[in-house]
Amino acid sequence: MHRLQNRLLQLLLLACLTPRLAAAWGGWGSGEDCDNPWNGTGRGWWGNRWNDDDDNDDSTTTTSDPTQAGVISSSTATTLNNVLIAHAVLACLAWVFFFPLGAILLRLPATSPVMLRVHVACQLLTYVVYVVAAGLGVWLVQQVSTGGFSAWSDPHTGIGVAILVVAFFQPIFGYIHHKIFKKRQARMREPRDEKVPEQERKKARQGTWPGFMHKWTGRALITLGIVNGGLGIHLAAGSPFQSDETTRSASIGYAIGAGLMFLLYVLSVIVFERRNRRAAESDDQTETEDWAPPSYTESQTPSYTESQESGRNPQGTTFR
Repeated sequence: MHRLQNRLLQLLLLACLTPRLAAAWGGWGSGEDCDNPWNGTGRGWWGNRWNDDDDNDDSTTTTSDPTQAGVISSSTATTLNNVLIAHAVLACLAWVFFFPLGAILLRLPATSPVMLRVHVACQLLTYVVYVVAAGLGVWLVQQVSTGGFSAWSDPHTGIGVAILVVAFFQPIFGYIHHKIFKKRQARMREPRDEKVPEQERKKARQGTWPGFMHKWTGRALITLGIVNGGLGIHLAAGSPFQSDETTRSASIGYAIGAGLMFLLYVLSVIVFERRNRRAAESDDQTETEDWAPPSYTESQTPSYTESQESGRNPQGTTFR
């Protein structure tokens, strides 16, 4: 199981680094022509309705300003630009800062159940923020998908919608895992005349399938969310409202901020996995008669460590 988790973690790292390598290779989010169908000239947004180039007529005058071409009014252009900025800021806060932060806080070496409550509250509120960001994005896509251009076909849009749907099930997985955990705890604390069978002990130590889904779906979503932010900068590079300088500054700032936060998140996961593995090895050496599940009253919320490791020896408990 630990080898599988390490392999999945490597795949997540590869998925995050691949678009950054593509950005370094050239053109990504720069507004320059690098297989970008609208190559930073406004050619894709609202189709080609105001940038009517004709290769056979060098005298054709062109403009990349939709307001000058009469495609939209200046007030509409201002609204679209403001919505674009709001969408970018909210989505960036969600996936680059708050979602990773909520996961990192949960792995701090603290046994207090407060961290679990903070994690739940942080992730739920952040999901609401992302719902707002996604709503703004959908509205923006509907406004610019005209004239033969459809932003719905862009990878950024598809990934964003997919993330929105999958993230909806995250709290459900977490809740089901917690209910199974509580049931195991109640069973393990039932009075018995004989010691707990080894098979039941092993089952109590194992995580639950909803817990596994919750953990790895969360890791995948954070990775995809960060990558999709870069794809969003690439898409916005074709906006007539964004200059090359603005796009370049946004790309650099996003790469630095997202890269540092993702690195911090990955380090917290690695440290947790190592602690977990050492604790499991320590538990295997513990005498059966000395074993007991973590203790807390039924009315209390367990710490994250207790919730993830259902029946671990208190002496071998790790922090997640």
